[in-house]
Amino acid sequence: MVDSHGDASVLDRLYLLADDGATHLYLVRHAQAVFTGDDYLSGEADTPLTDLGVRQAEAVCGLLSREPVTAIYSSTMLRALQTAQPLARALKLPVIADSALREFNPRLDVVEGEDAAAVREQIVARFRAMAEGGELSAAPPVLGSGSGAGAVMRQRAVQALDRLVERHPGGHVAVFTHGGVIISLLYHLLGATEPMRFLPVNGSVTQVLAKGDRRVLFTANELAHLPAITGA
Repeated sequence: MVDSHGDASVLDRLYLLADDGATHLYLVRHAQAVFTGDDYLSGEADTPLTDLGVRQAEAVCGLLSREPVTAIYSSTMLRALQTAQPLARALKLPVIADSALREFNPRLDVVEGEDAAAVREQIVARFRAMAEGGELSAAPPVLGSGSGAGAVMRQRAVQALDRLVERHPGGHVAVFTHGGVIISLLYHLLGATEPMRFLPVNGSVTQVLAKGDRRVLFTANELAHLPAITGA
């Protein structure tokens, strides 16, 4: 958008669309991984990609290798690291593993006084209830704006994003992470207080622009690079 003087408009500047000093973050949900039941639902399983997941990771590479990516970060979990590898090879960049980008884990993301086993049981039960036709209002706290473990998760995700922005001012950073992290960041960015009717698809890309304390959601759940291999 250009104003009558040929300069970027006020709105473009406000939303960092015309600011070369803004950091451009590409948040990638890991590709499809081997499902292991309750351990996967609770965030504890550390499983590799499926054959479809490998193809999804290559599709992500095809998309992001056309962008001026200057750094690649990944969760320490195997499925995220494997999703990052094709892009790292294509761009000849190292993958920087960061445990703050890992999925929610009831053994690690609980506040003092919470029972990790009880939190795990609640999360699994709510996911299964939703899968059987339950309302999104029954979503686990990690997917909502509640207190306790969900708040711990969001704080970790937001702080991880803030560190990346500080380290890479004006850079283009690919971040391979998990659904829980991306949803937590969206809750923070959008100020959401109700259960979000949104799930980042395996291999999807969500873009965030950032500069100083300003954060802008640029795109969410990009899928155009995936239909040929997912049937979506």
